[in-house]
Amino acid sequence: MTVKLLVETRKGFESDLPLILSSWLKGAYHFCPAFKDMPKSLYYGVHEPCLKAIIATSDVMCVVDHEDPDHILGYVIYKDYGFFTVLHWLYIKQQFRGFGMGAHLLEAIKPKKIVFTTHETPDSQRYFNKRKLKTCYVPHLRHGEWHIDNFVTFLQLRGFNET
Repeated sequence: MTVKLLVETRKGFESDLPLILSSWLKGAYHFCPAFKDMPKSLYYGVHEPCLKAIIATSDVMCVVDHEDPDHILGYVIYKDYGFFTVLHWLYIKQQFRGFGMGAHLLEAIKPKKIVFTTHETPDSQRYFNKRKLKTCYVPHLRHGEWHIDNFVTFLQLRGFNET
């Protein structure tokens, strides 16, 4: 007998923040090479406020159980800037990986041709490569809108836009 799980996407809610923050902090600490040698207390003390600021200025899309929209199966933190998209973090709960949930989220947010990532793991690189989603890792984009504003200007001056 095959069990089929019906899913849907929805915008993130304030009540989703504890799960998002906890899973992102743990995942980045354990799997991002940039943090591998950082003491845990330093990492959490510095990175938690950074992630809260990213979440506050970004969009959150969740993939949820159709019958229980409060049951989050995964999420993506991202921001669309017109001619490019910044993907901060894509997460699918372990038991739901391999069922197309990540692809479902990416389809829902429709990233632009130019995609920058702010947190990268070996798994995320393989995942994006397998789906032929070309990404460029730019970690300083995780540190606020000032960097984004200057980055947009930099890209536009060098002709990187859709027009």
